[in-house]
Amino acid sequence: MLKSVIENLHLNNMTIQIFSRKRAVVPAILCFLSLLGISCVRHPVTFGKPDLQRFRTSVHSQSLLDSIRQNVLAVGMPHFVVREIFLSCDGDTEIPVASIGSRQKLDEHEGLFSHFHDPGIEVYLDRYKTERGTLLVWYGNPTFYRFGVMAKDTLYAYGEQEIDTSRVLWLLKPFSLRLEKRMHTTDIPYAEIHHREQKGQISYWYNLTMIDSTAINLNPQKKNEYPIFRLEFDDKQITSFKWN
Repeated sequence: MLKSVIENLHLNNMTIQIFSRKRAVVPAILCFLSLLGISCVRHPVTFGKPDLQRFRTSVHSQSLLDSIRQNVLAVGMPHFVVREIFLSCDGDTEIPVASIGSRQKLDEHEGLFSHFHDPGIEVYLDRYKTERGTLLVWYGNPTFYRFGVMAKDTLYAYGEQEIDTSRVLWLLKPFSLRLEKRMHTTDIPYAEIHHREQKGQISYWYNLTMIDSTAINLNPQKKNEYPIFRLEFDDKQITSFKWN
């Protein structure tokens, strides 16, 4: 009987040791993962070269094309350009936020390993540490409501050979609006809207389609095709950033 008691005490002691080791391992793993994230944010990025051919296929604006050739990232460019420029340090990207300009992450964590993400989130933030300072990039799924498109704003539809223009009559839905006149082409790969009430403000749009004679629809986009909404460098809003 004494032998049995001793064996049980030995087994219990081993169980306690194993449990204690597991409890010690979990914080160590979490600490290691957090250090990876910290090192990514604190170390300056390295720069790459964007795919100009891919850029030309998506973007038909001469001003944006001139910018990319001069190593300048600008508002309105598709987000895939950002990923091609900033090669290293991607641990602080695709942060879901409530609105353009917001820095508060909307992801929720319930418990140690439980993770919740709202599928309705459509605005994201990237944060990049450079040798000159920190660059913030907001991008997302655009809607005509989000950008405040109004009647009498002017739409410039870029085709392969020409630019077609028309004023906006009214908005139909967040992703569709009515124009004053018919466009010459059904598929519009790239367009700009010049806002009447905010002089100098331009919003950028990709992959539109005419759904009838004067109604235009914004087609669903992949995340890497989302346009850049806003840029900030060291807490100051900018319209462009020269990376090299």
